[in-house]
Amino acid sequence: MTFHTRQAAAAALLATLSLLLAACTTLEGEPEEPEAPFESIEAPEPQEPESSEPEDAAPDAEATEGEVPLSVAESEAPAIAAPAVELAAIVVSVTREDQIRDLVSQARELLEDYELQYVFTGKGRNETLRGRPVAFALWDEAEQDWIVARIEIPKPPIRWKPGGKPIKFTLLTPGIQAQHIKGTGAERLMFAFSKDGEPLKVYGRKFPVFDAKLLKQKRWRAVAETAKPIVYLPFTEDTFDPDFVAGGRDFLLATAQQAIDELRLAKAPSAAFPGELLADVVPPSVIATLAVIEQTDDTDFIENQEEAFNEVLNQYGLKRGEAYRYSVSRASAIGPMQFTNRRGNGTYALVVRRCPAARIDPNFERGATDLLNAMKAAICLFDIELKQMRAEIRDAYRDNREVLGIFPVAAYNGGPRNVTKLANVMKRMKVDLAELSRPGEQPARPVPCPCVWKAVATDVIPVTIPRYNNENRWYIEKYQSILAAFEEGESAAQRVAFASTDEADPYLWLEEIDSARAMNWVREKNAATRQKLASQPIYEELRREAQAALDAPSRLPDVEQRGGWIYNFWKDEAHPRGIYRRATLEEFRKPEPAWETVLDIDSLAQQENTPWVFHGMDCLPPEYRKCLVSLSPGGGDAEEVREFDAETLAFVRDGFFVPTAKTAIAWRDADSVFLGTDFGPGSMTESGYPRQVRLWTRGTPRARAPVLFETKPKSVSAYGLRLRSDGGDVDLVVDNRTFWENDYYQLLPDGSLHPLELPATARIDDLYRGRLIISLKDDWQRGERLLKRDSVLLVHPSVLRATGEGARGGSLDVLAESSGSEVVLGATAAKSGILVSVLDNVRGRLYRYEEAESGWTRRQIALPDNGSLAIGSVDGTSGDAFVIFEDFVTPPTLYYVADANPVPEAVKQQAPTFDGSRFEVSQHWAVSTDGTRVPYFQVAPKGMVLDGTRPTHIFSYGGFRAALVPSYSGSYEQLYGAYGKTWLERGGVFVLANIRGGGEFGEAWHQGAVGANHVRSFEDFEAVAADLIARKVTSKERLGIEGRSNGGLLVLSTMVRRPDLYGAVISGSPLADMRRYHQMLAGASWVDEYGDPDVPEEWAWIAPYSPYQNAARGLGYPPVFFYLSTRDDRVHPGHARKMAARLEELGYDVTYYEEIEGGHGASVTNEQLAHRLALAYAHLWMRLGTH
Repeated sequence: MTFHTRQAAAAALLATLSLLLAACTTLEGEPEEPEAPFESIEAPEPQEPESSEPEDAAPDAEATEGEVPLSVAESEAPAIAAPAVELAAIVVSVTREDQIRDLVSQARELLEDYELQYVFTGKGRNETLRGRPVAFALWDEAEQDWIVARIEIPKPPIRWKPGGKPIKFTLLTPGIQAQHIKGTGAERLMFAFSKDGEPLKVYGRKFPVFDAKLLKQKRWRAVAETAKPIVYLPFTEDTFDPDFVAGGRDFLLATAQQAIDELRLAKAPSAAFPGELLADVVPPSVIATLAVIEQTDDTDFIENQEEAFNEVLNQYGLKRGEAYRYSVSRASAIGPMQFTNRRGNGTYALVVRRCPAARIDPNFERGATDLLNAMKAAICLFDIELKQMRAEIRDAYRDNREVLGIFPVAAYNGGPRNVTKLANVMKRMKVDLAELSRPGEQPARPVPCPCVWKAVATDVIPVTIPRYNNENRWYIEKYQSILAAFEEGESAAQRVAFASTDEADPYLWLEEIDSARAMNWVREKNAATRQKLASQPIYEELRREAQAALDAPSRLPDVEQRGGWIYNFWKDEAHPRGIYRRATLEEFRKPEPAWETVLDIDSLAQQENTPWVFHGMDCLPPEYRKCLVSLSPGGGDAEEVREFDAETLAFVRDGFFVPTAKTAIAWRDADSVFLGTDFGPGSMTESGYPRQVRLWTRGTPRARAPVLFETKPKSVSAYGLRLRSDGGDVDLVVDNRTFWENDYYQLLPDGSLHPLELPATARIDDLYRGRLIISLKDDWQRGERLLKRDSVLLVHPSVLRATGEGARGGSLDVLAESSGSEVVLGATAAKSGILVSVLDNVRGRLYRYEEAESGWTRRQIALPDNGSLAIGSVDGTSGDAFVIFEDFVTPPTLYYVADANPVPEAVKQQAPTFDGSRFEVSQHWAVSTDGTRVPYFQVAPKGMVLDGTRPTHIFSYGGFRAALVPSYSGSYEQLYGAYGKTWLERGGVFVLANIRGGGEFGEAWHQGAVGANHVRSFEDFEAVAADLIARKVTSKERLGIEGRSNGGLLVLSTMVRRPDLYGAVISGSPLADMRRYHQMLAGASWVDEYGDPDVPEEWAWIAPYSPYQNAARGLGYPPVFFYLSTRDDRVHPGHARKMAARLEELGYDVTYYEEIEGGHGASVTNEQLAHRLALAYAHLWMRLGTH
């Protein structure tokens, strides 16, 4: 294994650990010297092992009488067969940063498989763990190869004072020499290695964290058996790079600003300054400064000044959020900001208790080791301590927060009494608080410091505080020095960020969808992808498996019942674009129904020389003869609408016809339709949807149809519809003001429109016997009655009308309410009752509510459990329903539920695509950053060994109230079980993550990741990934992630945030440029979900996660595969194009495939879909496994 044959990869710490650092570590040092684990003792000459046996045998060779060797480590990964052929090499020009990251990645892989060995001396009560084993991954530049050096450090617990003598150690690796240079704990246990006089470079280290309780009890064997090995990157001169220093500085400032932004969004109040927000208490530069101070050793600072800071900044630039995660002080303070626990009474518990509005993670080990959370906690602690300071200090700080940041920093280290001492000393030195300034130039004669700096006339002079030296131990000097470093030049916030304006976006031209330049770029990328992926043997295997599943004759048809006919749209090899067909119910029940073709899309496309894509047929009940057919040229949302006769099976000459546009059309009666379409300038909203609702009568010009309603340009859309029932019909006009808010109007027979008094977030689902079925998405206080969110109401429209005939008559009934783990999704009217769909811990249930004289009763439809249920169709005439049940390993089954007797009858089931008996489905729960429990489903081989080696594929979405439920396709895309062949049967594990933003637990779950809280969906996803690694299902190198649309944004954002978690990424039809998304196609309609980038307060929460703006060089992002369609007129193709171009510019491994047709689904035919699936799974297998 050499550097030149490896691709750049992220330097990741071992995320498999759930470190209980407060209870399980013995690394000790001074509070301000957080990483000082060793005791100063005389160092002997480096020792060679007593035997020249191979490395693994060294402990046995070293054992003396009474010693018992014991090896305690993770299980070795099973051997994996090599690929059938050599995969095509990928040549990427790399920078020094990339080279360092690549070596770090290789070192991690080497050490993760390496077993630490523990040796015991003595027997019985005298048994002692001889020492702490440490392994180093060394790079031999001359040999271009790796060496693992083994060292044994004296028996734990071990203390070492910074600046003390080198520690004693035993070198157990033949052929090399070692010398201890310096140690400051977990981030820098420094040894110099050489071989034949040539230096060997350190790029990784592995050492155990022991259980402190077991150490105290001297239960040495238990200590070794419970040891948690950590693999990480220590600081060395070889990993130092000025770009990492600059990157660390920007990273800390950006993270501090994000912490402040989140506190502002939470509206957490300040205790020190009543009436102010906690977010305004501390500037980001002060918090960033503290993150460096807490990790800078005093002795190192005194000797090296700026170099000491640069070492710390280098680690932050290289390791980002993983830097100093394992930092532990002598006072048991942990993490980057050095919080203590002390049995629940330390500084961390204090801020959790005193700052509830700040939403600090209540878990100490998790929260204190997460930099963003720890920075928020540090701001809270500053505020608490500022409140306890004297009023004159607090007032002076309020007016000069950066300079007088020395006071909260001093309090952070020693409490408010320390600040009082400092203030008193300054007073004796005749330094007024108002005179304090930033450090000036050092005078020619050295000044004994630490100092404060006093403004005198036009000069700034140092004033030594000798009596305070031992009290605050150089915190003042460190603070003032590093603060100046953070303020040099332009800050990250002051610079013109990448693509922050149109002028600063070098890839804006890729938004020109069909321009020659952009399409040449697309064709070039597609050709490269064919060479890179489609040329591999595994691609063809995967394509055949996917095609077989997609074209399987037994796959379950999607059906819709209209009177006596069952309609279905069907694609196969003979009909790649599909046929719309029908059969009678009696015929449909047969194993091989005789279908009648209604409309052949392939034939139509060929006749008209247009790549038509069928988008549906809407027929007027109860005869269902008059129909409206929607056809898209290429698969986008824009459609052409034609009237069709279901009896003659032909388009109606001179019937209703609407040219291609984003159109809303619905039957009112046989001779009129509600219509919204592009009538020219001013007729469409800024989101690109119809702004007007017109009533178009047969035989009249479309352009002269009278306007019933016109919404504002900033609304999403407007449309009209007729709801039909046995108890009368209701005509509605809907003003879709935002993605989640609607105004409903009833159109009365006299042509008048009357608003219905409903909450803006309420949704009208259907009509039952003249009464509206309404789903509430927020609590509704109606008079003295409180109606709960996620409930279903039944009400006559007149009850909701303030005006018009019959207004305010009748009552409002609560039909169904969510309770416990059961959440109501929606309701559909049948003839004899109302069908209500619910989720119970993401498992589907279906109930029918029936009305009796005594009120409403509920009966459960007896369908299978532990899967998902979907109402495929309810016949408007008979009330009969078709319901589909499926789960991850059970093929879909179609049930017929007769209205007269709602006992499900299985009428069709798809033949298995794969052997589901080989796999088990389990539900697990991860804990997100804010403590929220997040569920996920896992599909894995039965009896799977948890050794961290399984290739694992996570799919998620996390937005727009979309609930991800168990599916035979894995995701929400209809794939007929293809994933079982292309992934599960090849040894992979599939995971479906039910993160916030979705609708799995009702509207509260959705709102948990809307707007300012959208980052929660990323945190939830990252928690699931980390949990899979911690449970040893997989590892970073074996973990692939996928998302589509909003899910595409999800995986790109989490890749940029946490590249240390993932080995491969698939991003389909994604959003990526969140600075411009609202200006691109339908993007304006999603402002209610994400926020408005043009509003500074809202851009403040969007900016930190926008992938296009945040992607940076040298951070080890995993390989990414993009797929999308040129004809996607919902999510602009420019998002994926620009992101791919940007990542390539930054030196990352990018694979890109853009299907020319297909719309937002990115495919039209099964052949296109099979091709895309094969590319995606080939990408995963080539990155995560060797299949």
